[in-house]
Amino acid sequence: MIIMATAPSERYESRTGRGDVISSWGPELQSWTAADTAVGDVTRLGDVTLDKPYRYMFERLRERTDVLNAHILRLGELLQKRYKLEELVQPHAISQEPVYAVGRIACDGHGRLNSKSILLEGGKGDYGEGRHVELDVSQLQNAGLFTGQVVAVSGVNPTGRKFVASGIYTAVPPPTPEPVKPKHELTLVTACGPFTTSEDLLYNPLRDLLEQVTRLKPHLVLLVGPFIDTKIIENELAETYHELWNRLLELIRVAVKGSHTRVLLMPSTSDLHAEPVLPTPPFAAAAGPFTMLPNPCCFSVDGLVVGATSTDVLMHLSQQDIKLPGGGPSDRLARLAGYLIDQQSFYPLYPAEESVGLDFQHWQRHCQLPVLPHVLVTPSDFKGFVKEVSGCLVVNPSRLSRGQVGGSYARLHMPPSERDLAPEVFSAQVLKI
Repeated sequence: MIIMATAPSERYESRTGRGDVISSWGPELQSWTAADTAVGDVTRLGDVTLDKPYRYMFERLRERTDVLNAHILRLGELLQKRYKLEELVQPHAISQEPVYAVGRIACDGHGRLNSKSILLEGGKGDYGEGRHVELDVSQLQNAGLFTGQVVAVSGVNPTGRKFVASGIYTAVPPPTPEPVKPKHELTLVTACGPFTTSEDLLYNPLRDLLEQVTRLKPHLVLLVGPFIDTKIIENELAETYHELWNRLLELIRVAVKGSHTRVLLMPSTSDLHAEPVLPTPPFAAAAGPFTMLPNPCCFSVDGLVVGATSTDVLMHLSQQDIKLPGGGPSDRLARLAGYLIDQQSFYPLYPAEESVGLDFQHWQRHCQLPVLPHVLVTPSDFKGFVKEVSGCLVVNPSRLSRGQVGGSYARLHMPPSERDLAPEVFSAQVLKI
């Protein structure tokens, strides 16, 4: 049991630029106050069986290998179909004439991926024997690669030890959702923790956000953990973590009382009161306006499909991402977000970043994108942004608190429209708290 610091962070309280827009998208709105109407139910998409804690850290190596192999085979089949590729051969098969092969990008060491350290690892089955070969990408241009990415390549392998690629195929986006013409307005506010500064446990950034929620009365509020960050162990609190959690829930209840606002809560692996594993089971149900979501999750409301994760997958990908030279200028953040769509996965990186406790069997079932979301919420330590990527509006609200200072949050507006729902229909902003 620990004792809470009572003095608020001076740097947070003296911050400037409150409400400044960091990034925006779509038509500018005169008012962000939501219409006083309720929206439909929140419906989870894909495999919805992750609703309670599960046993983890009990995987056998063979089980992990089987999952990774099945992933290569599944995406390989989709790549072959989408790009109309001829018969696929094993990456290590000797070939003097151009052939096609499928495999997973790997690194030949423990360092960062670079153009000289790329391996192509085949799956066991139709596309290989699980063996890897060096992948020569010197003839390729303007392609982005990362470890764990499943790709198809064309080229030759004269010796059986090095595949010299002359072409590469990387994108198999998930199926698009059913077309929908929005009949009613929908507004969404989303923020990602930490929700308090590193100097105290007063949760003033969360309180300031909830003031905006009370004023604007959005239809949905998506709050993404960490709520009670593992790093707050430096502070002292005269209550248990679960007592603090219940106090935060009550704070939110009061803020939305008397409104139609529905609050969606998603845990982080950094939450002290959540399971430290990805995918992360949802928090226990709580009375009030709450819907508890697992991490990650895809859900729909009135035809709007939203994908969200609390894992900083963009930062993790950036540590193993390379862009081959050539072509025009590249938006790196858009490229990183595009990997999720192209690989149909909320977390396509393998090996996972060290801080991520990945359970592979549950990853296979619960970390894939069942459909292409209209909106993809990917909180990250990167500066907040809103971008259109492959027909999806990607929103990074960044962090509500950054150490001793304030961070940012995002809001999104979907108006009634005679057009099918698409990125150009939305208005969105990322703002300083």
